[in-house]
Amino acid sequence: MLTIDCKDVISVKHDLLVYVADQVAAIPTWKHHQFTLSSLDDDDIIDPIVVISAIQEFLDSINE
Repeated sequence: MLTIDCKDVISVKHDLLVYVADQVAAIPTWKHHQFTLSSLDDDDIIDPIVVISAIQEFLDSINE
């Protein structure tokens, strides 16, 4: 499980969650100003580097 803090991007947090979860094939779960990503299979590990890349791609696409 990996937790992503969204305090700095509150206005786009939903779109960010959808994009990142789709890119890394993970199950997202909302928390207050953050979301967690869980792997689809308990044996799989979510690569933080892939998550960071997906976040950067999303932010670049909206010019943030």
